[in-house]
Formats: sequence, C-alpha cells, structure tokens
Amino acid sequence: MAQPHVRKTSMTYSPRSGNQTVAGPSLTNDIVIISRAEETAPMRRLGAVKAGSSSSSIPSIWPVVGTLRSGVGMRNNPFGGSSVEYHKGQDIAAPTGTPINVTADGVVVVAGWVNGYGNGIYVDHGNGITTRYGHLSRIDVVVGQSVKRGAHLGLVGSTGRSTGPHLHYEVRINGQPTSPMLYMPSVAPQFGGQ
Repeated sequence: MAQPHVRKTSMTYSPRSGNQTVAGPSLTNDIVIISRAEETAPMRRLGAVKAGSSSSSIPSIWPVVGTLRSGVGMRNNPFGGSSVEYHKGQDIAAPTGTPINVTADGVVVVAGWVNGYGNGIYVDHGNGITTRYGHLSRIDVVVGQSVKRGAHLGLVGSTGRSTGPHLHYEVRINGQPTSPMLYMPSVAPQFGGQ
C-alpha cells in the first residue's frame, strides 16, 4: 500500500493521547481512511508473534511529531563515501527539543549514552518486544521506571552518530530489528514532501 501524503501545515498529532487533531483546512483529500482490517493489523502482526501481549504493550502509536526520513533496510552511508549500511530503525526528523513519547507500556532498561545512538532509551514491553529511541538532546526517565503508552521520555536531539535533529526509533522482536512502520497507524503525523 502506498504511503499517504499529509500536508505539514494541515495536521497536528498528539502522541500522548494517540489521537490526531485537525487544524486548518479540510484534510478530506489528504488522509487515507483506513479500514477496520488495517486498524487491527498491528495487533495481528505482533499478536501472531507474541500472543501474550496486551494491546497497551504493542508499540503502535507515533513517538514524535515529525517527518519520516530513512527507514529500516540498506541505505547509503549518510556520512559520505560509497559504502552502504543496514539501518535498524525509522528516522523521524523533528526540531531539537520536540517531545518524544513511549509507544507502549513498559519498563525503561537503558537510559543514557549508547554508542551510535548518543543519548538513548530502551524500553522493554514484555514478551520479547522492545523499543529504542536514539539521538535525544535530553533524557527524562531513569532505568527501572515503569512507563505507560504516551508517557514523556525525553526530547529530540542530534547526539551520537547523527546528521541532524531527529528521533531514531526501533521496534525489536526477540532482539531482532523490524520495521516500526508495520505497527504504526496508516496515517502519520507528517509525511515527507512539500
């Protein structure tokens, strides 16, 4: 399915509540209406792997308002040269200081400097599901802290191996990276373009 395009100036998104709010002109022609089957697809995808997971422990809300950039998979090295590398997460560009929120209930297992990620946070959601948040300018949680879906984690930055302010966001199943886009709502806060 092709990704929908949402005009940057037409939509805001509240990761805390998981609800989208429309501001400005009508978005009738810009938002793809998702079917019930698509709404439950993230639950089915993870549920098939992790039958014991509750819906609140499935990472299926947007962690930050921003613009989608580099996704999971092979890409050209962003630091130049002719090399390629495997990128393990979804980059979401946003201004430094933009709030980042946890995408599912869990427990913080890493909160500090992580090679490559810079200031990073890892959250364990149980049943082999973890999320990672990288390049933060500020971390506002501590190891061992329980967090509920939508809770504030920290702020977007450009620490570690980064070319500019963005959130590097990963979903891992039993330690293996998987595309976060498989579990996200079909309509993003902002898609790249214009």
